[in-house]
Amino acid sequence: MGRCRRLVACLVVGCIALAAALPVWAAEPTLGQDLKDLPKYKFGESREHLTRISNAVRDAKGTERARLCAYLAAVLGSNATPDAKRFVCRQLSIVGTAKEVPALAPLLLDKELSDIARYALERTPEEAALKAMRDALGKADPGQKIGIVNSLGMREDKAAVGALLPLLKGTDVPIAMAAAGALGKIGGPEAVQALADVRGRADDKLKAVVTDAYLLCADRLLAQNKQADAAAIYQDMYKPTEAKHVQMAALRGIVAAGGEKTLPLLTELLTGHDAEMQAAALRFVREVAGPETTKALTGLLPKLPPATQALLLDDLATRGDASALPAVMAAAKSDNDDVKAAAVKAIGKIGDASTLPLLTALASAGGPLADQARASLDILPGAGVNEAMIGLAEQGNTNVRKEVIRSLGVRRVDKAVPVLLKAAGDADSGIRAESIKAIEIVADEKCAPDLVGLVVKAKDDADLAAAEKALSTLAGRAEKKDAVVTPILSALRSAPVNAKCALIRALGRAGGAKALGAVGKAVGDADEGIQDAAIRSLADWADAGAAPQLLNIAKTSPKTTHQVLALRGYIRIAGLQEVSAANKLQMYKAAMAAAKRPDEKKQVLGGLGDVKNVEALQMVAGSLDEAGLQNEAAVAAVNIAKNLGARGKDVIRAAMEKVLAVSKDKRIRKDATDLLQKAGGPKK
Repeated sequence: MGRCRRLVACLVVGCIALAAALPVWAAEPTLGQDLKDLPKYKFGESREHLTRISNAVRDAKGTERARLCAYLAAVLGSNATPDAKRFVCRQLSIVGTAKEVPALAPLLLDKELSDIARYALERTPEEAALKAMRDALGKADPGQKIGIVNSLGMREDKAAVGALLPLLKGTDVPIAMAAAGALGKIGGPEAVQALADVRGRADDKLKAVVTDAYLLCADRLLAQNKQADAAAIYQDMYKPTEAKHVQMAALRGIVAAGGEKTLPLLTELLTGHDAEMQAAALRFVREVAGPETTKALTGLLPKLPPATQALLLDDLATRGDASALPAVMAAAKSDNDDVKAAAVKAIGKIGDASTLPLLTALASAGGPLADQARASLDILPGAGVNEAMIGLAEQGNTNVRKEVIRSLGVRRVDKAVPVLLKAAGDADSGIRAESIKAIEIVADEKCAPDLVGLVVKAKDDADLAAAEKALSTLAGRAEKKDAVVTPILSALRSAPVNAKCALIRALGRAGGAKALGAVGKAVGDADEGIQDAAIRSLADWADAGAAPQLLNIAKTSPKTTHQVLALRGYIRIAGLQEVSAANKLQMYKAAMAAAKRPDEKKQVLGGLGDVKNVEALQMVAGSLDEAGLQNEAAVAAVNIAKNLGARGKDVIRAAMEKVLAVSKDKRIRKDATDLLQKAGGPKK
C-alpha cells in the first residue's frame, strides 16, 4: 500500500513539474501544445509534433534551450509513455547537459529504456554523465552492465578503470569481453597490465577480444610517442605461438615503433620461406623511411625469388629514392618478364636522362614491355630529361625518334616546338604524323603561322587531315583568336583548293566577325568543295554570329545536304549559353518554320525543352498533334513545365492534358500527372 502511495505521489509531482514548465512557451502556442501532447505519444501515431519539437530543440539557444531541456527532463520523471521517453532521450543525446543527468541516470536500470538512456549519457560531455554510468554498474543486470561498460569505453573514462578491472577478471565472459574492449579504448598502465595478465589464462573467445584491446593500448602509446612502451607490447605478441594475424599486427607495430632498427627483422622475413609473413614484411617496409632502408632493400633485391623481386621493385618505386636506380636498372635486364616489367615501371618514377636509351629502345622495339616503357617515358623525372629527349627527336633511329616525339607531346614540352615543326616536314610519314600530333598538344598562338604552313604544304591527305586537326584545335582553345585567324586569312588567297577547304573549316572553330566575313564569302565560291567546306564551317561556328547565314542557307540552298547541315547548325547555335532566352525562342520558331524533315523538328523540340518560357510550352504543345513528333514533344513539354514553377498554370494544365492524351511512356505520364495536379488538376 505504501509503495502504491509513493508511486501516485511521484506521478503527481511529475505532472506538476510538467505543468509548471509549459507556460514558458505561452508565446508559442503550437510548441506549447506539442510539448503538452508529448507524454502521451505512442509508436505508430503521427510524428508531426515530434518533428516540430526536434526542430525547436535543434534551433534553440541559451536560456530557451535550457528551458526546453528542463521540460524534457521532467517528462522522464513523469508517467509519460515509454515511447515518449525514448524520444526525449534521443533529444537529450543531442543537447543534454549535466543538469539533465539526474533525470537520465535512473533509466540506466530500466529494462525498456536502459540502452537509450545510456546513449544519451554517453553523448553528454560532462563528468556527471560518466559518474552516473559508473554508479549504475554495481546495480545493473548483465545486459545493462555490458552496455554501460561499452559506453564508458567509448568515452575513454580513466576513472572507470578501477571498476572495470574486476569485470575483466570475473566469470561472466560476455561482461569480461566488454570490459576488455573498454580498457583497450581507455588505455593506461593499469589497463595494459590487466590485459596482459588475463591474456595468459583466457579461453579462445575472450583471448581474441583481449588481444585486440592489448594491441589497441599499444597503438595508443605509439600515437603518444611512447615508442618503447608500445614496442614492449608488440614484442610480447610477436611470437610463433600467436595466431598469424596477431603476429602480423604485432610486426606492423614493431616496424612503426622501431623504424630503421627493424631492418634486420624485415630482411629475415623477406628472405624467409613464410609467404604470409613475407607479404606482410613487404607491406610494412614501405613505412620505414631513410636511405639505409633503400640501401638494404637494393642489396637484398637480387637474392629474392622473382615474384618477391617484382613486388619489392614496386616498393622501391613508391619510395622515390633515386639511389635505388642502379639496382633497378640491373633488374631491367632480368631473365624474368615480371621482374623486367616492374623494373621498367619503377624507372618511370626514379629514373633520369641516363635511362632514356633503355626506355626508348624498349618502346620502339614493340613487344610486351613497349607500353610500359612508353608510360615510363611519359613521366620520367629528373633534370635534363626534356632537353635530352629533344636531342633524340632531332636525329637517330627513326623508330626511336617516333617514340620520343610522341612522348614530348604527352609531356607537353613547349621548348620542343621548333624541333617538332622541323620534324613535321620529315621524309618519313610516321615521323610527320607523330610530330603533328605532338604540335597539336603543345602549340600556342605563336605557332599559328607554322600550323597554317603545315596545312598549305601538306605532302599527302593524311598530313593534311592531321595538320587541319591541329590548327582547328588551336583555333578553338586560343585566347587571342586574331593571332590564329589572321595567318589563315592571309593563306586563303593563294592556298590550293584542298588546303583552302581545311583552312575554312578551321576558321569555324575560331569564330568572330573577321573569320565570318571570309567564310560567308566562300559560301558563294564557284568551287563546290569550297562551298561545302564553308557551310560545314558555319554549321560548327564557335559563336552565334553565323546564325543568320545558316538560316538563309537552310531556306534557300538548292542542295538538300546543305539545307540539313545549315539547319542543324542553326539549331545548335540557338542552344548556346550566350543566346538569350528571348532570342532562343525566336530562333527555334524560325527553325521550326524552316524544318522540312521530322528529324529536324525533333531537334528543335529537344532544344525547346530547355527554354523556361510559357510561349515555348505553347509552341511545343502544338507539336503534340503530329503523330511523328508526339514523344519528343511530350518530353519537351514536361521539361518546360517543370521549370515554369507557378507561372502559366492554365497553359501547363492544357499542355499536360494533351500529353496524357497522346503519351504512353510511364515516366512521362507520371510527371505530366504530377504537373497537372500542381496546376490545379484537370479542367472541369
